[in-house]
Amino acid sequence: MRPRAAWAILLALTSGSCVPQEPPPSVTPLTTPAADPEIRIGLALDAVRTVIGGGGAFRITDPDEGPLVEIPAQMTVDVVLRGRTVALDGVATAIARSLLVIEPVDSGATIRVNGRDYRGTVELRRSLNGVVVINRLGLEGYLLGVVAAEMGRRAPGEEEALKAQAVVSRTYALRNMGRHAPQGFDLSADVSDQVYGGVASETPMATAAVVATRGEFLSYDGAPIDAFFSSTCAGRTEDGPAAFAGADRPYLRSVDDHDPSGIAWCAGSPRFRWSESWSRAELAAVLKRTLPANNLPSVAATDLTAMRVLERTASGRIAN
Repeated sequence: MRPRAAWAILLALTSGSCVPQEPPPSVTPLTTPAADPEIRIGLALDAVRTVIGGGGAFRITDPDEGPLVEIPAQMTVDVVLRGRTVALDGVATAIARSLLVIEPVDSGATIRVNGRDYRGTVELRRSLNGVVVINRLGLEGYLLGVVAAEMGRRAPGEEEALKAQAVVSRTYALRNMGRHAPQGFDLSADVSDQVYGGVASETPMATAAVVATRGEFLSYDGAPIDAFFSSTCAGRTEDGPAAFAGADRPYLRSVDDHDPSGIAWCAGSPRFRWSESWSRAELAAVLKRTLPANNLPSVAATDLTAMRVLERTASGRIAN
């Protein structure tokens, strides 16, 4: 969805830098019960083999039949697709169902999936080519594994940056609930949504930021905003429509991102300045694939003699 680095530059709100043009989004408290709705995160789609366990004891349940078996601590089971069912290898009694739920025996404990611990419960569903592995947990617990994964380890004094990321990540999650409903989950755990690393990615500073902003999200006209964000803006953010199709929002406007001394807040990013070179043959190959999509003849790819910029966006970047 966006490039990655150690800090997030927001189109609508930044980590203490850019100020959005009017009318700005407002920070709104979440009013759902306990301010912690359940969210479903897709850890794997069409997985051929998944290893559950190796940490604490866990219980395998069929939602219709109830508990099926308890697996002791440190023991693992393999999850595979067998026919039209999700099957477990490594248990005394063969278990194969269309849907299985894995939950910790001890309340508040974690579930280990492929060597990584997750809060909440894990749901296993069959898909066409494998198993869908879903982590079900409260929104605030999910954010603990997101903010640190998105921002990395931060130095003392950067607490406000983490708080800004917590608010924006919470907003993104609320706005996109149900985005992957056909697959059985809300958001994926990778860069196509927000990076989520479970318990292993949590840090004390990121946890404190999530707790300090609990239930807060950015809203416009009473609804969560489209909280697009990126690691680097090279000194100026982009207008929404120039970056994402259909992102014409009054709060997604290009704004400056320099500190009072004139240095861009994201100047330290490895992606702040970059370049890429193509040979004539490489460029021709790209154009042969892309020109037909724009209703242009592919033969023009071999006639290229020069290039020039026809239009720039509000930030000065080359327009599509």
